[in-house]
Amino acid sequence: MRILLIFPRFKYISGQPPLGIASIYSYLKYKKPDLDIQIFDGTFSKGRSRFFFNIIQKTHFDIIGFSVMNTMVKDTELLANGVRRISPTSKIIVGGPQVTIDPEYFLKLNIADIAIIGEGESTFLELIENEIKPFGIKGTMYIKDKKIFKEPEREMLPDIDKLPITNRKIFDMQSYMDIWNSMDVVRDNLKGTSLIISRGCLYQCSFCQPTLRKIFGNYVRRYSAERVIEELESLKVNFGIDSFMFEDDIFMMDKKWTKNMCELMIERKLNLIWCCNMRADLCDKAILKKMYDAGLRKINIGIESASQEILDKVLKKRITIKQVEVAIKTAKSLGIFIQGYFMIGHPTETRKDIIKTIKFARHLDIDEVSFSITTPLPGTYLYEVDKSLINDSCESYDYYDKSPYKPENLLVKQWELRLLKKYAYFAFYTKMNRFIRQVQHIFSRTGSKKLLYKLARV
Repeated sequence: MRILLIFPRFKYISGQPPLGIASIYSYLKYKKPDLDIQIFDGTFSKGRSRFFFNIIQKTHFDIIGFSVMNTMVKDTELLANGVRRISPTSKIIVGGPQVTIDPEYFLKLNIADIAIIGEGESTFLELIENEIKPFGIKGTMYIKDKKIFKEPEREMLPDIDKLPITNRKIFDMQSYMDIWNSMDVVRDNLKGTSLIISRGCLYQCSFCQPTLRKIFGNYVRRYSAERVIEELESLKVNFGIDSFMFEDDIFMMDKKWTKNMCELMIERKLNLIWCCNMRADLCDKAILKKMYDAGLRKINIGIESASQEILDKVLKKRITIKQVEVAIKTAKSLGIFIQGYFMIGHPTETRKDIIKTIKFARHLDIDEVSFSITTPLPGTYLYEVDKSLINDSCESYDYYDKSPYKPENLLVKQWELRLLKKYAYFAFYTKMNRFIRQVQHIFSRTGSKKLLYKLARV
């Protein structure tokens, strides 16, 4: 059986390799080493769709699998239509966050033959073992006799330590590391990559849940600290990294686990510097100090807004502005760099509210920012509350560029919202100390290349 796994990222190029599809590949090869599996990663492909069509014209694949995020729906449809035309006997399987949210979309439009809902490793393996027949296989949805059938939900893998370490050699890792920018503010020319070491989230932020629970279940599963160290040592040996980022949203929730992992990193003398995401309300100076001793040099905090009302009533963040300020002060006292994430453009926000958030970000003692346009992704609480206010269909969502809300429901016009987002970056990075750091970085070995990819999101 010949399989082609596809990550259709043609827009907003990122230095983060697609670890979801790498996990599927690694699991299938671990269970069935003789499987013929190829990867098409659109991130750095030359000619993009044309190159993809050349591949499927030259080689027949029994299964063509897509990993789909919200910003990739249009490109997935484009490539799938090409598969239908060029290789009509190939079975198309889709999975990933957007598929779990709305699997029927991909079946009704004939984009896919089978949709995998939730975690994909075990489901994909069973489909292969059952000769791509989904009947009775948990975690699938498919069309039979012109009707959509949904099988029962699949139980989550109870022990993710049993998953093999993801094989990143299937990607162009040098290109990924050349534009990886998660720690640019710490030091120029770092050679790093990203890790995901847990599945699940217990928090109820309206822009994420209940989607995360649908994908990863109602509780958090982590790799053991020993398993994390094993992967980091593998990355050092295979790719020569000197830095990395934990992409998990709730890294510090289990302080005992965090302390144990940091002690192991120190004991094993990894000599890597790293960053992670952190909730403001989980900031603990003693744990941060232990993390710093283990190499932590930067944290990313989801601050979102300067309006407590937006945080409470719209985003359901369960943090306060005061907690944000305390967390920043605590981290800075240890010499840790900070990036803040912000969202602007909810229908309840006035121009004055947005300017307040921009000024708040500028005056905080943080080093980097990321501004996005508030986007209620289908399946989230925010979407359910606001869906009568939304105009665009899911495939046209773009939280870097435009609001999906109907113009008449926005207190700030669409064009003005775009300008305010650009102004937010301008206001933040023209503060002298940040401006000097950005200029220094641009003239580093990879700085100008990284800047081009960053500007695509501004």
